[in-house]
Amino acid sequence: MDVSIPPVDQFYRHAEYIRCVDADTLVLDVDNGWNQHLIERFRIARCDAPESNRYPEMPAGQWVTGQVRTWIGDAVEVAIHSTEFNPDQWGRCVAEVWIEGHNLSQWLLDHNYVWPTDDKGQVIGPRDIERLIGIPEMVRKQVTDYVGGYV
Repeated sequence: MDVSIPPVDQFYRHAEYIRCVDADTLVLDVDNGWNQHLIERFRIARCDAPESNRYPEMPAGQWVTGQVRTWIGDAVEVAIHSTEFNPDQWGRCVAEVWIEGHNLSQWLLDHNYVWPTDDKGQVIGPRDIERLIGIPEMVRKQVTDYVGGYV
């Protein structure tokens, strides 16, 4: 009797959305199976969002974070896929996140709300607020007009 066991994707997990820390960081309750859960901070793969807690980027970061929270809405269940289990420099695991079949990384990139990153999380090209054309002009202007200028 040949019993085929489907391969298990060890990098894919179901999770429950807890909160959005900022536009590129979510807190999720990951179902590891066998009634084991892990509450962890996840960095959204392929994306670097403006900082929501430091000037000069704060206005843009807060605006993008609001867009992410609106996009997530009332969703509770998410799916994550990560092949990198070592935390980044801020202790976050890096993962692709899907909500109702839609990829958050791709949505952020498609709307030009974030800077694209490589596999190591380094921004591809300059980290310039003018590249984030999806952010409203008045918000980008708040960043560029900040005393001390944009760095």
